[in-house]
Amino acid sequence: MNYKQVLAFLNARPNFERSQKYSYKRDLDLARVRNALTALNDPHYSYPSIVVAGTNGKGSVCAMLSAALCAHGYRVGLYTSPHIIDIRERIQVNGVWISTIAFRHIVSRIRRKVLAKILRSLTYFELMTVIMFVYFAQKKVDIAVLEVGMGGRLDATNVVKPLVSVITEIGFDHEDKLGRTLSKIAGEKAGIIKKHGLVVSAPQKPEAAKAITACARKQDAHLYMLKRNNAKVKMRLLGEHQRENYYVALHALRCIRPFLPHSLQESVIKRAMTCVTMPGRLELIARRPDVFLDGAHNAAALDKSFKALTKTFPGRRRVIVIGIARDKNLKRIVKVIERHRLKMILTQSSSERALSFHDFICAVSGSSAIIAGSKDVRAAIDLARTSVGAGGVVHVCGSFYLIADVKKIKT
Repeated sequence: MNYKQVLAFLNARPNFERSQKYSYKRDLDLARVRNALTALNDPHYSYPSIVVAGTNGKGSVCAMLSAALCAHGYRVGLYTSPHIIDIRERIQVNGVWISTIAFRHIVSRIRRKVLAKILRSLTYFELMTVIMFVYFAQKKVDIAVLEVGMGGRLDATNVVKPLVSVITEIGFDHEDKLGRTLSKIAGEKAGIIKKHGLVVSAPQKPEAAKAITACARKQDAHLYMLKRNNAKVKMRLLGEHQRENYYVALHALRCIRPFLPHSLQESVIKRAMTCVTMPGRLELIARRPDVFLDGAHNAAALDKSFKALTKTFPGRRRVIVIGIARDKNLKRIVKVIERHRLKMILTQSSSERALSFHDFICAVSGSSAIIAGSKDVRAAIDLARTSVGAGGVVHVCGSFYLIADVKKIKT
């Protein structure tokens, strides 16, 4: 198989990232992932791991953990999702993406070793996860940092027994799959907690904290439920929420320190984690006006994103360009935008999950926050630039698919 054929084979799998037409409890099954890995000699057992679940912040925490461990000389596998431009972004070792050759060879091996019936049953994300486990074993990583795709209990990454399970902030997202209450959502996320395991949780709302605590107690796990930390940390990533992510990652590293062959130094950890940058996380891509891209796609994440830019650029004129997925809670999102007294320009990403431009306009037509809109992403950004002027700020948000669209055009 050449690389183009490999991508076609992968894209032929059911892809629940792009389509929401599936049953969470019926269509996700860890047994088929385990069966596939068994046929490949269980590569996921050949190295220790850290698993990170949560609604917001898990990608940032994973990046910080990876950076800190790399800075100590460890060979670190990092698995994240979704990708923005290239699928290989998801699978990295010490910051280097999996090569197209390695990708191709691993998929060919999987096709030879795994029964066709099992292979056909794997979803896009499940197959990607199997590829990742095999690649990290081939690269002989010292440790893997794994970001949960969605939920936790039924996520394909949840086949390992991690050194520590990490849970970032729990909020409302994917309610149609995970549940309509914070308690139910937290219960699904806490499904990554293992018997007698170590667990680090970000500060949570009472309802979520109660559910996580109950899951930890049921598994007889040692839970560290962190409290808000107001200590100042200067970071390259913008936003107070990244400070919280920093302390979650720091505590997770402190937990695993006894299990690592050489010690972790706090000064090295701090230097590595504060220097982390990430694509699509309040990423500055243009000047005059400043254009920021942020993948925040639920009300809680958008609230933090808006606060970060308000604090960074007080008094400057700002407009948001927003496109969201159909399954997002639009009422909550619009309330956050209006509470921040921001103006928005509506658009639509190229994703098949995207809320159509027409439906978006109809749904929020009564909002005072709307000033314009365009189905064409480039045109929407041009409208925003004109609106704020050279000294203003354009904030593109609402979907990682929208961020990908923007990155593919010259801004």
